[in-house]
Amino acid sequence: MTIPEQLIANERLSAAEIVAGIRSPAAARAALAELADALSRHPQPLFRARLLCLAEALAESAGLPRAFCLKTLGLATPPSMRQAAFSAVADSVAQSAAIPGHPKPAQILHDQVVWVTTPVRMDFAGGWSDTPPISTELGGCVVNAAITLNGQYPIQVMAKLNQEGVIRLSSIDLSERITLSTTAELLDHANPHHWAALPKAALILAGIGPSDPKIPLGKWLKVLGGGLDLTIFSALPKGSGMGASSILGAAVLACLGRVLGEPFSADHLITLTSILEQRMCTGGGWQDQVGGIIPGVKLIRTKPGPDQTPALSWSVFNLRPGGALRERTLLYFTGQKRMARNILHNVVHRYLSRDPGLLKTIDDLKTAALDMKACLDAQDVDGFAQGIEQYWTLKKQVDPGATNPQIEALLKSVARWTEGRLLPGAGGGGFILLVARNAAAARKIQATLSANPPNALARFFDFEVDQTGLKVTVL
Repeated sequence: MTIPEQLIANERLSAAEIVAGIRSPAAARAALAELADALSRHPQPLFRARLLCLAEALAESAGLPRAFCLKTLGLATPPSMRQAAFSAVADSVAQSAAIPGHPKPAQILHDQVVWVTTPVRMDFAGGWSDTPPISTELGGCVVNAAITLNGQYPIQVMAKLNQEGVIRLSSIDLSERITLSTTAELLDHANPHHWAALPKAALILAGIGPSDPKIPLGKWLKVLGGGLDLTIFSALPKGSGMGASSILGAAVLACLGRVLGEPFSADHLITLTSILEQRMCTGGGWQDQVGGIIPGVKLIRTKPGPDQTPALSWSVFNLRPGGALRERTLLYFTGQKRMARNILHNVVHRYLSRDPGLLKTIDDLKTAALDMKACLDAQDVDGFAQGIEQYWTLKKQVDPGATNPQIEALLKSVARWTEGRLLPGAGGGGFILLVARNAAAARKIQATLSANPPNALARFFDFEVDQTGLKVTVL
């Protein structure tokens, strides 16, 4: 049986196990040739991604020259086999939608403003199972909530037509503004660290600007009815762990869709935001945008396959004044930030290589999400606390970088009063959700961290479960 046939026969066969059985340079070259032949014959993107990750592991183990490997595999352009694998994953997501190939006229008046507001996301269980290709091949299972912070919607987007025939992008929170007058400027969105990369990619995906560099931007915008002023605002810093980047992307796409008069569809917006993430090379899953678009606390499940339309089952997270959950639950911003791109790439690579430890953790994450839903349904505060503690343990198994010495020192300082702790998102910084042992312990935690913050930015936030979700208004 060839190596590709072994991979097809055993979905959980690890790259490490295959590489361990190849004991000579000649055998390694023969194995690489088998992988190259399979790549030439198999169009399925996720199988190609798995082949490429195996090829990388084989090359590293056998010491095969990089140039020889790329030539054998027919990869003349990508700088690495790993990047080619990630591109294949992105292709698998992009299959679910097409970029508009022609301009459309705007469906708002020149004196109207499209205004979108949205909560952010707090995940309670199951994160990472929503990330492609994990969700595409195994299905995802996540529990999360849409939340407001200090009584406000943290993410807002506004769009208005202009007469100048250009696109003006503004970020209120960053005090940044740029004007785009050419298609080349619009298509320059490969750097996810640049604040304008997200709105640029969204403009193309929504069809406000052309994806073909040969089409002049002015010609496209003339059909729109003029240029566009797009203003974005995120009250949270990057790396907050609340899904702000993905939810901002969803808000921008919803805003632009309304400019074009397209009917709102939460399912389509969720899918489109996933494609946006892949186009920006950040590779996120779907739980962030589901958490912000859809209100309330919900169990979100998808079946294996390219269609990742979520099935939703709501629960109750009762934060009424005087209730046990309100008295024991605290949200604290650590003042530290981390971007999830490299973390996501590392986890996806481990999955494509079928790391046995990661596969087991993914199974555990999905099971724990179902248990968390049961605890929420029963209004079991202790069960909720134990569930987020288990989730935190599982996150650290997925990525040890989810924590660091600064985070551990902070958690240790309040450990005696804490029953459950969790860093939302990928961890490593951002917010911490704490469930105290009782109301008195919660007051001790608040007093300790308020008196001894780890840095000048650290502080407590009030939060509420939002029952509205993403909202689009035309003024």
